[in-house]
Amino acid sequence: MKEDSSKNNDITYIKDLNTSLIQIKTLINHAEIGLVILNENHKIIEVNKTFCDLLGYTEKEALKLTGWDYIYKFKEDEKTRNFILNDTFSFFDNNYHVKKNGDKIPVKAACSIGIQNGKKIAICFYTNITEKMESHRKLETSETMLRNFIENSNDVIFLLNEEFQPSHLSPNTKRIFGYTKKLNLDQIIEKYLPLNDKEFKKHINRFLKNKSGLTKKEFEYSVNDNKNNTKYFSIRTSIIGEKKKSIICYVRDVTKDKNYIDELKYYSYTDQLTTLYNRKFMEEQLVKLPSGNSYPISIMSADLDGLKEVNDSLGHQAGDELLRLFANILKTTSVPAESIFRIGGDEFLIIAANTREDEITTVIKDIDEKIRIHNYSPGSLLKISVSIGSATSYESSISLPTLLAKADKEMYSIKNAKKIR
Repeated sequence: MKEDSSKNNDITYIKDLNTSLIQIKTLINHAEIGLVILNENHKIIEVNKTFCDLLGYTEKEALKLTGWDYIYKFKEDEKTRNFILNDTFSFFDNNYHVKKNGDKIPVKAACSIGIQNGKKIAICFYTNITEKMESHRKLETSETMLRNFIENSNDVIFLLNEEFQPSHLSPNTKRIFGYTKKLNLDQIIEKYLPLNDKEFKKHINRFLKNKSGLTKKEFEYSVNDNKNNTKYFSIRTSIIGEKKKSIICYVRDVTKDKNYIDELKYYSYTDQLTTLYNRKFMEEQLVKLPSGNSYPISIMSADLDGLKEVNDSLGHQAGDELLRLFANILKTTSVPAESIFRIGGDEFLIIAANTREDEITTVIKDIDEKIRIHNYSPGSLLKISVSIGSATSYESSISLPTLLAKADKEMYSIKNAKKIR
């Protein structure tokens, strides 16, 4: 009677165990976790649907498999082959299972060694981490691309907090700023970044306070490199964060751009033949000049005599050389270069601020003397003849156009007198 009762208890226990196992398998399936139980020979003795679907087997097919069939490189790894007997389970991440069609999939594994009927078994759980691996790969690719982009960018990028302290500086500073020695952050800031510049701080504060009417979106500054050449940089900024703001600063070397603009400006203001300033620059100077600090102002108007005859008889190359010879004489006077202009074919002008009548007369005498020396120099084939008139104003009541007309009138009077003779 007792034996029957014991058998019934065992049967009930086994049924309860099987029911629990089915429930556990169902629960694990819903969690998309693969379950495999292996015996000491690594043969599958229990498997769930998730594992079968993972590898593309039916449950019947899966129960015929061993670890040799689905664990990638199982044969090559002696430690893995003996993990049940030696309890040396070690393949947690970056492991692969081989599907029925031969494809590999990455899995994350966990395993517990137990005893069944006096023999060891391994209860293994597997999770498909294909998406995780792919996301990780994409993240690594994105990080690599971003790193390469920043390192090869023409911008140095640094981050400031609201206390104006830098928290990040991109690694391309050496290439952009052009220094040769290894510098730490403080040294880079001191020599190449304007963080201690009061104007830059004001510029940043405008962005932080979001003031309207901000007209200048970039901050420009210059530094001298190791060869003492001036380099120009421009900083663009953007704000991130709301309550606690940070400023991203993009520093770009604009030396070439600035030099190109300066070159364009130079050519737009310069007479290409004589390298004197041209009429355009002269007209801008006339607008800026009339102020109390500029007087007295003297104007000298000069016109080369006989340029047309030289062009007709000796050719335009000779005429050009004559213009250059006279321009070079004007450059040697005491008048600043920005006050001397070629305003037409044979017309030259000097507009000298803070210059009295006697001083401009001295300049004209100096020009006449240098022309005389040139004309009497041995080997001087082109003789220079010029008619010069001048006018001086000591107060702003006489406009500059009126003063210019007065100098022109005197110049033409001298020129006409030469023709009569």
